Amino acid sequence: MRPDPRSLRALAHPLRLRLLGLLRADGPATASQLAARTGQSSGATSYHLRQLAEYGFVVEAADRGNARDRWWRAAHRSTEFDFDFESETVDEESRALGEQYLRVVADTYGRRLDAAISAFPTITEDLGRGWEHAFTLSDQRLR
Repeated sequence: MRPDPRSLRALAHPLRLRLLGLLRADGPATASQLAARTGQSSGATSYHLRQLAEYGFVVEAADRGNARDRWWRAAHRSTEFDFDFESETVDEESRALGEQYLRVVADTYGRRLDAAISAFPTITEDLGRGWEHAFTLSDQRLR
């Protein structure tokens, strides 16, 4: 999905981006299940899921649940954001939302990478020898 700058409002929140990532990685879930995984209340996760749905990032998983449980799934496999920050046609609000989204994504990636590095001592037990050949990280500058 390629959202317009205004629909990034839904993703410019760390919990929403995390919920969407969990739905993409692990499949459909309820707000209560996601609350347990994120340490948030089910009310908070339910609210943020509805916000994601309003902008088309998640949809109800109609093939799951019942009248009591509302299941959600990601509407798309990924989100791509192409934004010309220098364009004269982009208003200040859209520019600010784009920047906020990029900051949330960068922070999320940083946390995931930190968690992966913390898991190094047990990865060999889980994956066996040789996993390190599939992993790379360098100090190359990001442009």
